[in-house]
Formats: sequence, structure tokens, C-alpha cells
Amino acid sequence: MEAFNEVPIEQVAPEPAGFVRPAGAAHAVQPSSRPIKLITPPKKPRPAPATPDLLEPTIFHESWWLDAASGGSWSQVEVECGGTVVARLPFQLERRRGFLRCQMPHLTHMLGPAFNISGGSESRQQVRRMELIRELVGKLPRFDHFKQIMHRGITDVIGFQAEGFETSAQFTYEIPPTPEKQIWLGMRDKTRNVIRRAEERASIETIGPEEFFQAYRANLETKHDQSVFDLGFAQHLAEAALEKGRGRIVGVRSAAGLEAAVFCVWDKVATYYLMSTRTNESASGMISLLVWEAIRHSAANERIFDFHGLAYEGAIRLYSSFGGLVRPRYIVIRRALPFRIMQGLASLTRKASPFC
Repeated sequence: MEAFNEVPIEQVAPEPAGFVRPAGAAHAVQPSSRPIKLITPPKKPRPAPATPDLLEPTIFHESWWLDAASGGSWSQVEVECGGTVVARLPFQLERRRGFLRCQMPHLTHMLGPAFNISGGSESRQQVRRMELIRELVGKLPRFDHFKQIMHRGITDVIGFQAEGFETSAQFTYEIPPTPEKQIWLGMRDKTRNVIRRAEERASIETIGPEEFFQAYRANLETKHDQSVFDLGFAQHLAEAALEKGRGRIVGVRSAAGLEAAVFCVWDKVATYYLMSTRTNESASGMISLLVWEAIRHSAANERIFDFHGLAYEGAIRLYSSFGGLVRPRYIVIRRALPFRIMQGLASLTRKASPFC
């Protein structure tokens, strides 16, 4: 039962000279010898809300990430108002096959503009965002091809459409940070059974970046495959993320060595499933077990778990089995005519992915 503090009314300090009581406030009570009871509820500390810097809405917008992912070769355009930056758009400019490409750095899953605006109605803010996008686009250097995937804070791409950009949507699965039991029950029965069996055969441990990327390269070589991104940059990025406490690599090991591993990074709002690798001999369910561990870790820290896109049909089956919610990620593209022609010729000999 809560304790009461006994405070005689005579102990209440009189109002100071010059004090004006707000309209509608109660009038002063006449002194009395009868004590009153003031209830002092127990103080319950509340965690600070997850409100990232408006100009760094994701980990991918942070300077240290962009430095590590691009080797320090990234740039950005900004719009200022009254000496304060109100909008920024980071990018990496790279010449490849004779074309200047304005793109996102390695393993940067999303970017897009960040806005530092507040106040006014939603319609007024939308108009302001369109104005700022126009200014940002006008400050971009010359390029032949521009492509970025927008972060979750960009809920429409009207401003880019108004500036002549092509727009489309990519989809991803997200798992909100609900209680672990609720997430578990939201998964498919088959996935839960696969995870249970994997748990009986293996224990999860933390893996270092060097071992992870050594295994990643070996598994690619075994499968006669190649990485779609620079693994040197990727390892440097992993080392930077782990050093800052913004990433985690977990894996399972067999007698032959590292059997499977998953690499995730996070910001204040979300955890991102960045990379995974496994051997051909890996037992069934090991990746599912590691993804479940990453989801549990994310939920325990009150972060959304973002699977990052659907690159192929198998990803849909795997990710949907964890019971996530489908969310859109908008894509904005602008192509110069020579680049359009080159892409058109290339498409004659290459099948395009239906998942962007």
C-alpha cells in the first residue's frame, strides 16, 4: 500500500508577491489546523523514446557508416535555412564503364533525403518537403544514373516524381518489437519446429569479422559464385560497426569449422539483416536459428527487425515464415539517354529481377 506524506496546511508556502493566479485556477484555501494528505506516487523511470536525429534517420545516414562503406568517397548536398541545415541527401559518385553513377555506398541498404522540419499541418509539411527535394536535386552534381532506395521515413516520392524521376517500390518484411512469446507464436509451425531441432544440435556464439569474412569467401568459392559487393569494404564496415557497438555477428560451429553465421547492424529504431553465410554441409535450419536469435535480440532492445528487401523468391518464403509485416521501400531513379540505351541493350541478354 502506498505511503502518504502528512503535510499540515499551515506548512504550505504562501504565494509570493507579484504572483498572478492563472484564470480558472482554484482559489487559495484558508489556513486550517487540520492536516491534509498528499499522495506521492512511487517514481518509475521511463526509458527515453527512440527519437533519432532527424538528419540521421538511419544508421546508413551516419558519417562513420558512409566513411566505412565508401572508403571516404561519399558526398552530400544540403539545404540551409537561417544557418540551420534543414535537409540533406548523402550519395556516392562513381564512374563505371564510362558512366557517372550517383548511388548508395556498399551495403547501404537505404538512404534518401533527411529533413529537419517541424510545425504546421501535414499538408504544409508535405509541400515543404517537395520544395526541399527540388533544392536538393538542383544541387546534385552531373550524373548519368541516379538510384536510391528511400528509408522508412519517406512515405511518398511525389517530390521526386515532380522533378522527373522514375519511381517504383521494393518490399520488405518487418517484425515490430513485441514480446518474444508473441513473435514466436506468430511464426509458422514448420519454422518453429525447424528452429527447435537446430537448437538441439548447435549452440550460438559470437563471431569476429575476420572469421566471418574468411568463411564468406570460402563458401562463395565452394559454390563457384562471386560477391555482388566489395568484401574488403564489407569487412571494414563490420569492424567499424562492432567497434561502435552497432553490430553483431553470431554463428554456429561444427567440428569442421564455422557452419553458418549472420551479421546484423542497428540504429535507435531498427535492426537490419545485412549478411549471412553457410556451408553446403550446414544442417537444416541453422540460418533460421540465427535469424531467430537476431530477432530476439532486436525485440529485447525495442527495435524493429528489418529483413531488408526481397531479392529473390526464396527470400519471400523464408522471411514470411517469421510472421513479419510487409512494408514498402520506395525507389527513385533518373537515367540520362545514353545510359538508358546501354541498359536497354544489356537487358536483351540478361533477365531482370522482378523484385527490383
